[in-house]
Amino acid sequence: MIIITGRVHIRENCLQDALALCLRHVEHSRAEDGCISHAVTQDVEQPKKLFFFEQWRDNDAVQAHFALPTSQQFVKNLSPLCESHPELTVYQAEKVN
Repeated sequence: MIIITGRVHIRENCLQDALALCLRHVEHSRAEDGCISHAVTQDVEQPKKLFFFEQWRDNDAVQAHFALPTSQQFVKNLSPLCESHPELTVYQAEKVN
């Protein structure tokens, strides 16, 4: 399984637009083959900070997700709403019982 975490800090007066954009992206991602889960949350202490948590079946599913025009457009549309470059970390994970 692949886990992806992401963090973005949204510019002043852009939060509602960013939230709407992120929610649409999450909904589209959840319908993709190989997506186990995909969520965006808002930091309760710093409301302009958003956190993404994604679980994907494998690297092929992640690469297919990143290659989609909708994913590329999401990044293009979100970037101007951010105060700094978004952080993205990808992990190879294995469930431990």
